[in-house]
Amino acid sequence: MGGLRAFVRWGACALVAIVASCGAPEPEAPLADCPALSIAVADDVCMSVGVLRCADGFQGDDRGGCVPVLPPASCADGSLAVPGDQACVAVGARTCPTGFVANGKGGCEALLPSATCADFEIATPGDASCRPLADCGPAPWGEVPTDAPVLYVDQAFAGTSDGTSARPFRTVQAAIDAAGATATTVAIAGGTYVENLDVGKPVRLYGRCPSLVHLRAVDGVKAPAVRVRADAELHRLSVSAPATAAASAVQVSDADALVERVFIHDVNAIGLRAQFATRTTRVRVRDVTIARVAGLGAWIVGASLDAERLAVRDVTPLEDRGRGVEVASNAAQGSLNLRSSVVERVYDAGVIVGGAQGEISATVVRDIAGSPKYLSGHGVEATVDDAGKAATLTLDGLLIERAHDAGLFVSGSQVTAARLTIRDSIAMGDHLAGPGRCVGVQTFGSKGLPSYLLLRASSLDRCDDTGLFVAGSTVSMQEVVVRAIGRRSGARGTGRGVIARTSETTGAPSTVTLRRVLVAGSDGAGVLATGSSLTIDESEIRDVRPVATDQGEGFCVVAQSTTGTGPATLTMTRSHVGSCDGAGVVVYGSSGVVRASWVHDIAPRPFAPGYGRGIEVGPSKGSSAPGELLVEDSVVERATEVGVLIAGSNARIERSVVRDVRPANAEAIYGAGVVVQLASTPGTLELRSSLVDGARAVGVYAIASTATLHGTLVRDVRAAPGALFGDGLSARGGALNVEGTLVRDVDRAGISVFGAKLSLAGSRLACAPLDIDVEPETTPVRTASTLEDRGGNACGCASAASCRAQSAALAPVPLLPE
Repeated sequence: MGGLRAFVRWGACALVAIVASCGAPEPEAPLADCPALSIAVADDVCMSVGVLRCADGFQGDDRGGCVPVLPPASCADGSLAVPGDQACVAVGARTCPTGFVANGKGGCEALLPSATCADFEIATPGDASCRPLADCGPAPWGEVPTDAPVLYVDQAFAGTSDGTSARPFRTVQAAIDAAGATATTVAIAGGTYVENLDVGKPVRLYGRCPSLVHLRAVDGVKAPAVRVRADAELHRLSVSAPATAAASAVQVSDADALVERVFIHDVNAIGLRAQFATRTTRVRVRDVTIARVAGLGAWIVGASLDAERLAVRDVTPLEDRGRGVEVASNAAQGSLNLRSSVVERVYDAGVIVGGAQGEISATVVRDIAGSPKYLSGHGVEATVDDAGKAATLTLDGLLIERAHDAGLFVSGSQVTAARLTIRDSIAMGDHLAGPGRCVGVQTFGSKGLPSYLLLRASSLDRCDDTGLFVAGSTVSMQEVVVRAIGRRSGARGTGRGVIARTSETTGAPSTVTLRRVLVAGSDGAGVLATGSSLTIDESEIRDVRPVATDQGEGFCVVAQSTTGTGPATLTMTRSHVGSCDGAGVVVYGSSGVVRASWVHDIAPRPFAPGYGRGIEVGPSKGSSAPGELLVEDSVVERATEVGVLIAGSNARIERSVVRDVRPANAEAIYGAGVVVQLASTPGTLELRSSLVDGARAVGVYAIASTATLHGTLVRDVRAAPGALFGDGLSARGGALNVEGTLVRDVDRAGISVFGAKLSLAGSRLACAPLDIDVEPETTPVRTASTLEDRGGNACGCASAASCRAQSAALAPVPLLPE
C-alpha cells in the first residue's frame, strides 16, 4: 500500500525552514477509494470509522455519528426526557393525598382557606373554608353520650348538687371526684371554669362546644390546666391559662387519653404534653387546634401521639424553642403518627422527632421562623436525642413551605419520604446561620453519625440556597423535581440544585444517587459532589445559570476534590445535561464516567469570557492530583469554546460524538472539538471509534500532552475569523498517535504538529488544503517535530493519494484561555 514516501524522506532531513528543500517526493500509486465514512485497510478493503453502533436511546445519522432519541418538543415544567424517551416523562408526585391537588409541576397543593381561621375553628387539608371545631347542639349540655353513667356540670346552678341534670355540680373537678371506678361521662354546660383539673379516674369530659365551655387554669398556680393520669377523654371544650399560670395546658402521663374537638389556646407554656413515667402513655388527637402557646405546641416524651386533623399555629419562643410538635424518647420509645394536619407560624421546627419513631402524612408545615437562640427554622426535623439514639421517620404527602433554613432536616437519622412538596425555604441573614435549603441531610455530633434519606416522587422548589444538601450521609432520590433554586432574598448563597460533600466533623464522604430526577433552573450549579460519590441515572439537569459574583458557577454537573477531601466519583448513565451557562460536566481531581448521555447547548458565562465547555476534566482544586474521565456512547454538541477539555488529566472517549462546538462570539477563535493540555502535569487522551464534527479552529488538539486516536472520524473543521487555523488534528509539544482514523473537509491542515511527535498509521486525510504541516515549537525553547510513518496512510480528496508533509510556516492554534 501507499504511504508517506515524502514524509519519510523529510524525516531524514533537517527541517529547519522549508521542507521542500529536500526535493519532491517520488510518485506512488494511490490507494483504493472508499466511501466517505471509511478508510482503506487493504487493497479493495474499506473500514468504517466513527461510531459504528449507537447505544440504546440513540440512533445513527448519515455523518458517522449518533443522535439521541427524544420527544419532538421540549418538555414542560415537571417532566423530563432522557435518551430513548419518545415522550416526556412526568416526575414528582404522580398522585396527591386526600386534601391535596396536583400543581402541574411535580408537586401537590393543599386545599385550605387563604385566611387564618378564627378562634374555635379549624381547617385541615381538604377544607375549602374554616369550620367550627364542634357544633354546640341543644342547651345546656349539647349532645351527650348515654352509653355510660353521666354526671352533669353547670356553674350557673345555685343549689345543692348531686351531679344529676336537675342538680348539676358547679365545678368540673367535683364531677371527676364523684365519678366511680368505671367509665363515666361528665357533661359540661357553657361557662368559664377557673380550676386546675386533676383527672385521675376514667372519665369522659364532654363540653357543649369549645366556644361556650372554657377550662381556665387558676392564676398563679404552676400546674397543668388539665392533668390526665388515668384513661380519659376530653371533648368539645377549650383550655387556656393566664400568663402567670400553668406548666402546660393539657398534660398526660401513664394514661391512654383521647382529645377531640378541643381548642387549646393562650397559654404561656406547652399546649399538649404527654410523658411516660411508669406505664405506656398514648394520646389520640382528633380535630384539635393549639394556638398561641409558648415553647411547644405538643411535646411527647416516651409516649405515643396519634393525631388526625390537628392544627398547631402561632407558637411563641420560650427560652430556645417555639416548636410545633416535638416527639422524643426517654426510658420508653416515643412515637408519632400525624395525619391531615397543619403546623404553621412556629419557631425553630414545625415537627421534630428526636431519637423516636414517626409517621407524617397529608400534612402542611409552613412559615417556620428561626429561633432566637439557634437562628435556623426547620419544617420537619429528624435528629438524634441526648442519649445518642437516632430517629426513624416516614413521610408521605407533605407540603413544607417557607422554613427559615431547611424544609426537611435530617441529622444522624433515617427518613423515608414520598410525595413531598418542599418550597421557598428562606435564608436567614448570614448564609451559614440559615442557608435556605429545601432538604438538608448531614451527620450528627463529633462522631459523625450518618443520615439516610430515600426521597421519591417529590418536588423541591424555589429554595434560596440548595435543593438537596448532603454531608457525610447517604441519599437516594427517585422521580424528584428540583427546580428554580437560587437566592432571591439578597443574602449570600449558592443556588445549587444538589450538593454532596464530606462531613464537617469526620470528613466522611456522602453517597448520593439520582434516578429519574429533574434538576432545572438553578441559579448557580445543578449538581455538585465534593469528595463524595455521585450516581446520576436517567436524569436531566438543565437551565443552570451562574451567580454573577461567583466565577466558578454555571456548571450543570461537578465532581471535585478540594483541600482536605478525597476524590469524588461520578457515574452518569443515560442522562441529559443541557442549557447551562458555564459547563456541562466537570471533573476536578476525581473520577468520572459519562455513559449513554447527551450533553448539549452549553453557553459561556455572561459575566466572564470563556467557558461554555461541554465536558471538562482537570486536576484537583486543592492539589495537582489529576482527574480521570471515561466517556462512552455519548453525544456532546453545541458547546462553546471546547467540546471536551482534558487538562493535566487522563481521559478515554469511546463511541461518542463531539460536534458543532461554537465560539463564544463572532471574534472568538476557539470552537475546538477535543483539547488535551498540560496543567501541572501533561494530560492523556485516548479517542476511539468516535466522531468529532463541525469544530472551529481545530478538531482535536494536544498541548504538551499525549493524544491517541483510533477508528475515529474528524470532519468539517472550519477556520477562525480572519481565515485562521482550521486543522483537523494538531499537537503542540507532546505526542499525537493516529491509527485507523479519517480526517476530512478541513480549512487548513489535516494534521499540524509544532515541536511534537506524530505517529500515523492506516489513516486518511481527505480534502484538506495541507495534508500534514510540520513546524518546530519555539516556546519556551525551539523543539523540532518528530514524525513516524507506520504505513497504510493516504491523503487526497476525490481519490486517495500519497500524503505530503511540509512546512508552510503556520502558526499554532493559541492556548485555550483560562
